[in-house]
Amino acid sequence: MTRAIRAVAAGKAWEKAVSYTPAVRVETGPLLFLSGQVARGADGSLVGRGDLTEQTRQAFRNLCDLLEAAGSSVNHVIKLTYFVRDMSQWSKVAAVRAEFFPAYLPASTTVEVSRLFNPDYLIEIEAIALIPKRPQATRSRKRRRSA
Repeated sequence: MTRAIRAVAAGKAWEKAVSYTPAVRVETGPLLFLSGQVARGADGSLVGRGDLTEQTRQAFRNLCDLLEAAGSSVNHVIKLTYFVRDMSQWSKVAAVRAEFFPAYLPASTTVEVSRLFNPDYLIEIEAIALIPKRPQATRSRKRRRSA
């Protein structure tokens, strides 16, 4: 029996050390649920200490890596949820979001929080995305005739 859901990771060293699944792919449907992503570089270190713009950019890069690992892309994101430490800085988040979503803005929710998992994190972004159907190979129905 096949599981209806499958864990997805982007292959970064730190992913095995955390106590959550970076993303969950729904095998029986076309949805992908991505856990909140923060400004962790591939080696697990904080990227952009004290810099909301750079932390937002890294969180989006991490989302992109997971989307790709699951067979999706930012073009298929349908919902984003932002957890920010300082809502007065939202314009910085919006500017970075425009880099990743230049023509299409997914549905979104933004929540100001007093603290994230690590007090140095300024933002966490989670997403829901579609996983596009892959085109199935077509077989030629024509049979070769013997000469």
